[in-house]
Amino acid sequence: MFFVRRALCFAAALCSLAPAALAHEHETAQIWQLQNLDGQAVNIPITLELGTDGTVSGKGPCNSYNSSNSAQLPGFELGPLASTRMACEHLELEGTYFAALITMRTAEIIDDTLTLRSLNGAQLLFTAAE
Repeated sequence: MFFVRRALCFAAALCSLAPAALAHEHETAQIWQLQNLDGQAVNIPITLELGTDGTVSGKGPCNSYNSSNSAQLPGFELGPLASTRMACEHLELEGTYFAALITMRTAEIIDDTLTLRSLNGAQLLFTAAE
């Protein structure tokens, strides 16, 4: 019993360190370019920027947007999403992206790839913008 309890405490300590470690890996804001929206390749420029202060912003095919992440990375939980209201030919794709973005709950950054995942398994895959 002692070893089980000690192992659980050690695992809990590691888990509690993981979000902070991920959050501090990227101490400057990074702009990410959307490559894949839930299994579908995206060839229209859509960006996302994770600010060091929890802000989230970017540009869809038509409009700029912003929000804030109320969870500490790797948690991801956006507050209300605000955007400009310009029309363009890719407005439907933008709506699909915004709808998916607000359902995302985790963020994983590995090298130059950011993957956002929802609780139901949907994914947004980004690569670092140059």
